[in-house]
Amino acid sequence: WLNRALPGYELGPEQMFCHSLAVAAGAQVIADQTGRVNRDDAFTVGLLHNVGKLAMSVLLENKLPQMSLICEKGAMSFDEVERRVFGHDHATIGATLAETWNLPKPLVKAIRYHHSPDQCDEFMPLVDTVHVADFIAMSLGYGLGGDGLQYAFCVNSLERLGLSTESMDDLASRVIETYDRYELMFQNKAIAA
Repeated sequence: WLNRALPGYELGPEQMFCHSLAVAAGAQVIADQTGRVNRDDAFTVGLLHNVGKLAMSVLLENKLPQMSLICEKGAMSFDEVERRVFGHDHATIGATLAETWNLPKPLVKAIRYHHSPDQCDEFMPLVDTVHVADFIAMSLGYGLGGDGLQYAFCVNSLERLGLSTESMDDLASRVIETYDRYELMFQNKAIAA
């Protein structure tokens, strides 16, 4: 499913997987750096954080240009526009799917609040970890769709994790290295199959 094109978000084949893998790698790097999150949980929720886009893509087809214009003119993030237009956003849809699949509560919350960690009703380092990893992956251009960089970054997430804005360049370099290792591993397994 992550390898399919999502026309509603202007994501071509494999772009969703590319972004998801980059966020998973980033979340794992952050988990290792901070020691506040289980690295396997971080990787898993990094892969699944945008699962709601699989469902929302159908609703967004042919609407993305107008939604981007609303973002621009209304000074709103893309997830705010999703909520305004559809009554929910891809993070909420993804969390609902995760709950249906009986995923653990911390993973569900990380999916639900990956664009709005300050709205989480309790401090959960996993939420902040995925938020920062998602921002890094988007900033590096991994699997950017039509919604691109139209999401707000929460500096509080860095502070809660004990990170600083100065550490972002080092984290980004490590995300690239980790992503490249995982990508090579997946390519080798595909060739072997």
